[in-house]
Amino acid sequence: TFGVLSELLPLDGKASYKPTWPNVRQQLEAAGMFLILLVALTVLGKSQATRFEGSKISGRLFKFMSTTIAMCMSWSILRVGDWTMGWHIKTHTLSLIANAFATTLLAVFGVIVLDFFADSVGEAVDNEGAEEKLVVTMKTHHEESDRRNPMEAAFRTVITSFGLLVGICWEKASDAALETLIEGTDIFCRHKVLSKIGLGALVVIIVMPAWILYIVPKAEMHVEEHMATILFERHAKHKKHYRKAA
Repeated sequence: TFGVLSELLPLDGKASYKPTWPNVRQQLEAAGMFLILLVALTVLGKSQATRFEGSKISGRLFKFMSTTIAMCMSWSILRVGDWTMGWHIKTHTLSLIANAFATTLLAVFGVIVLDFFADSVGEAVDNEGAEEKLVVTMKTHHEESDRRNPMEAAFRTVITSFGLLVGICWEKASDAALETLIEGTDIFCRHKVLSKIGLGALVVIIVMPAWILYIVPKAEMHVEEHMATILFERHAKHKKHYRKAA
């Protein structure tokens, strides 16, 4: 963003600058450039996986570079949405919330499309002699990653970056909403720090039960359990397909 506007963004509140369409176009070009770099880096890392096998430094370096590029792409897309929504919605908080909703919808659509292509690419490899592979075998994450071809890995990396983008958008929208609530309420405005702590605790109370019930069980599953679930779902899908064909 600094390269596009030659101006640093403010740490808090609404920016003073007024972006134009050329600024949006340049930011979109930057997002596209980061996307291409992300895909190229993933394909390169996957194609050279056997060469750097056993080297933890190389693996961490590729992961760090991929995460950094994905973060840059996500912030670029976030800024584009923030600018375009700001043209139509003058209230800064509402524009951020609208941007989060719009970005979420686009990200969900993109994830569905990319996941379809990733499954198609992965199944094209997995289904060679699929009838002989129907016995579910436990595989480690490293073995599954090596078996995955570079294009499928690239699709999965972009999907992960979309999740990062949605998280950033809602973080900005939630922070702006809390600021508006505090500034618009007299008692909260007189005790801003305590108000932020109290509202943060309220959010934790609301979110934590769902996190414990749905997120924690999946996070505690071992890699082999995830692999067994994936292979079982693919087996059921192909079995249903064969029945229809018959």
